[in-house]
Amino acid sequence: WLAHSPDGVHLAARPDGGGVLVWQPGTAADPRRFACTDAKVNRAAFSPDGAAIALGCDDGVALGHAPGGDR
Repeated sequence: WLAHSPDGVHLAARPDGGGVLVWQPGTAADPRRFACTDAKVNRAAFSPDGAAIALGCDDGVALGHAPGGDR
C-alpha cells in the first residue's frame, strides 16, 4: 500500500522487508524506516500537518516524526 501526507510532502509505503518507508519525493534524501515492535504494520496515517506518522500494528500503535517533521 501507499499513503501520502495531507500536506502532499511525504509518501509512505510498506516494502516486502517489513516496516514502513517514508520519504519526500523529489528530494535526494534517503527514506526513513519506521517499524513496529516485532509486529506487522497494517496501516499508516499522517498527522494533518504531515509532521508525524502513526502506524497501526498487529500489536498496537507506533508513533514517529516524518522526515523533516520537526519543522
